[in-house]
Amino acid sequence: MNEIKVMWPGGLSPEEFEERKGEPLDPALMEYVRAYEYLGEMVDHPLVRYSASMPCVANAIYSSKKAWLEQAIAAGDWAAIVELHENHHRLEAFLQYVAGRDARLIDLDIEMRELATFIWSNSERIWEERGLWEGLFRGWRPGDGLLLADGESRDVFELMPESFVVFRGSRGSELEGTRSWTTSKERALWYAQRFPGSATLMRGMVDKAAVVGCISSEQDPEFIIDTRHIRKFKYTKVSRTVDGRASATELAIVDSLR
Repeated sequence: MNEIKVMWPGGLSPEEFEERKGEPLDPALMEYVRAYEYLGEMVDHPLVRYSASMPCVANAIYSSKKAWLEQAIAAGDWAAIVELHENHHRLEAFLQYVAGRDARLIDLDIEMRELATFIWSNSERIWEERGLWEGLFRGWRPGDGLLLADGESRDVFELMPESFVVFRGSRGSELEGTRSWTTSKERALWYAQRFPGSATLMRGMVDKAAVVGCISSEQDPEFIIDTRHIRKFKYTKVSRTVDGRASATELAIVDSLR
C-alpha cells in the first residue's frame, strides 16, 4: 500500500511546518497585510491570499508561485501567468504581463480575448475594476462582434434573435458603463435580493449587434452590454424581507416588466 503523504498548504510537510512555524513573514509580503472584520489579518498579495497568523505557509506559497511565475513568463504561458495570480489581481496581471497597459480587446487575437473572458467570468470585483475594463473595451462599436466569449458562448449567441429583452438586478438604478445582463427575470431578481435592503430590477431591450460579450453558463447566458445601447428601459425597486422574499406588491410590479 502506498503511504499517504500529508501536506500543509503551501506544499509544506508536517515536519517542515514544525521547523518553520516560528519564522517571520517575508518582507515582500509585509506591506500587503490587511485587517478584515471577520477574517482578521490577511496577506492580500497578488500571488498570495492567506492568513497572516501563519507566516510560514504564506511564505511557502509566495516562494513557490513566484518561481512558477518566472517560469511561465519565460515560456510565454499567458494563461498560467494569469491563473497564478489571486482572483482579484488577474486583470492587473493580464494588463501587466500579457496585453499591455494600453491594450484594447478589439486589437487582440481570439486566444487573448478568451483569456480576458476567463478573467471576467471568474471575477468577484467587476465593479471595482470597471475603469480597467472600460479601457479594454475602447474602440468597440455596435456591429464589431463579441469581445468576450469562448467557443460555447459563441454557439449560444448565434441562436439569439436580432433583438431581445434583458434584465439586471442591482443595488442601484444607474445606467453607466458596460455591465452584465441576463435574459432571465428570475435570475436578475435573485441578484437584486441577495442582500437585505432596497435594490433595483431593471429591464430593457438590446440589439444583438450591441452586445459586447456573451458568457454561457448552466443556468443562463450572461450578456455584457454597454448600457447606452439599452432601449425601452424600465425598472422597479425591490427589497428582501425577513423571510428573503419580495412583497406581493413588488412581485406584481416585477411581473409587469415583460
